[in-house]
Amino acid sequence: VHTLPGKEGVYDFARLIDSQNNGLLILGDSHAGHLSYGFAQAYPKLNINVGRFGIPLLKTDVTSMRVFPKEFDYLSSDYLGKQSTVLLSAWWPLYGSTYPSASYGRQEWPINYEGKSYPIKDLAWAEPALRQTFDYLLTQGKSVIFTHDIPVLKYKPTDCFIQRPFKLTGKSISCDQNKADIVAEHQAFRSIAERVLKDYPSIKVFDPLTFMCDEHICHATKNGKSLYLDDNHLSMFGSEEYGKAFKAAFPDLFKPEQ
Repeated sequence: VHTLPGKEGVYDFARLIDSQNNGLLILGDSHAGHLSYGFAQAYPKLNINVGRFGIPLLKTDVTSMRVFPKEFDYLSSDYLGKQSTVLLSAWWPLYGSTYPSASYGRQEWPINYEGKSYPIKDLAWAEPALRQTFDYLLTQGKSVIFTHDIPVLKYKPTDCFIQRPFKLTGKSISCDQNKADIVAEHQAFRSIAERVLKDYPSIKVFDPLTFMCDEHICHATKNGKSLYLDDNHLSMFGSEEYGKAFKAAFPDLFKPEQ
């Protein structure tokens, strides 16, 4: 784990290996941070940097937090010059919305874009922010990958997997969820992102629902192991499964540095 000089928290994870390919930069919030282990396992010979600072869109931040100046450290041409591929990952449905978290309580995240604050459920910022960021990264000559978000659980994993001595119903709680409910929760932001991405055919898109969900159910476990650390972050096992699924989706992306 490293930091830029004088800028605490600008790197959350960095692995620099002497290779021909100058590597992968994963940008976003904690839903970028939880990918570091899985990608390090999936690509053992690849330079990987993970910068966790917030929503990874230019001139966009949470109104109450004002964190976006850090993004310019990552997105400056000097810093980007050291990267070949940029992956954007975030808890996209959270931004500009109210989200009940089983682990952290009610989450409300109004957005500020280009100096203007947007009220909850007003996603008018999303399309211009996505386009501005995509245009900038492509102009810098970067390969760009956009990832949709993972499902968020309705319960804490400990409530699902630890047997309590007293249960009102006599039944165990399952953290598995109806896929239609997850799709509905994601739809407001996802529909905007998908519309924008149609204009950027060079940008690769990864959807974790393809490996975390079947036709009807989004699963919280695999082979008896929890994919989740809490209600909205992957466990080390879940991160590793994510890395495997991503590599399977793009098998030739980082050869020969894999």
